[in-house]
Amino acid sequence: MTSNTTRNQSLTDLQQAELDALDTLADAAIDTSDIPEISDERWALARKAKHYRFAQRSAATKPK
Repeated sequence: MTSNTTRNQSLTDLQQAELDALDTLADAAIDTSDIPEISDERWALARKAKHYRFAQRSAATKPK
């Protein structure tokens, strides 16, 4: 894992260890049988969220 933070909160050592263990698993070792397949027809209906906005950074200005 490259980052030790999620939403500006530090992970506990246990959480980081679990993520590291998951990161080492091969894709074939992960059971996805309970997740339904999404057909191409269904993906064609996918749309971006209407109310989603990217986080904006405030621009600092020098006082005059």
